[in-house]
Amino acid sequence: MSGQAERVFELQSLTKKISSLVNSGDRKIFAFTSGKGGTGKTFLSVNTAYALATMGKRVLVIDFDFNFSNVHILVNELPERTLFGFFTNRVLLKEIISEVTPNLSVIYGDSGVTDYPPLTAGAIAGFFRQLRTIESDYDIIILDTASGAGKETLQVLSHTDHTIVIATPEPTAVMDAYVLFKLLDGLGYQGEKSILINKSDDEETAQTAYANLQKAVNHFLHCHVSYLGFVNNDEAARRSILAQLPLVQYASGSVAAKQIAALSSNLLNYLQLANIQQAS
Repeated sequence: MSGQAERVFELQSLTKKISSLVNSGDRKIFAFTSGKGGTGKTFLSVNTAYALATMGKRVLVIDFDFNFSNVHILVNELPERTLFGFFTNRVLLKEIISEVTPNLSVIYGDSGVTDYPPLTAGAIAGFFRQLRTIESDYDIIILDTASGAGKETLQVLSHTDHTIVIATPEPTAVMDAYVLFKLLDGLGYQGEKSILINKSDDEETAQTAYANLQKAVNHFLHCHVSYLGFVNNDEAARRSILAQLPLVQYASGSVAAKQIAALSSNLLNYLQLANIQQAS
């Protein structure tokens, strides 16, 4: 058995086949993830959430980057309640939700906690059972996961309705995205799968990266990955991070901010279509 196949087999033994999607209500849980760090995953998840909130949508962001969380930095908050309290059975899920704006709430993660408990498949499943009980309070829920394909991250993704992989046009990032889709396929993931190309110089470069990914996915996995679009390299994005403000608030007229607003509208269209199909 090849190393890649062994990895898939190991993950299958740790994660149950997807069943939550069949029994859930609205399919509104979106995960932003990536095969490698540095793709701008957290930046895009936070800015997409802000864009949706300004559209009048009720949004919940969950920082699921275990012990390497950064969402609080991008929104310039010092959280008092985090996932650590939930996973150590100290608080209920509702008690760790912090309101950032009237339409935007966040469940913060942790950074550098030395006694973080092991996040078993059962613990993660318990989190999502509670999350499903409050999902009707929100129009959309966005998870910012850890980068890579760690077993905890894949277990989190297994409970989501739509996985969005963030990649850059670099061949290594595209390959890492493919590996992530392959592992999800090996786990029997039944949610929607999409890719967003970030930090692209232009549309042609992004389209080429997607075409290369889809070619590999078609040939080896016999499935389809949707293309959500691309976001340009934009100096305003770097400045917004330094200012600890969402780009869509800091420089709403910038190229990247407009692209993120368009992405947010696309997500709403996906959500509406998914729920129509489920109801039919």
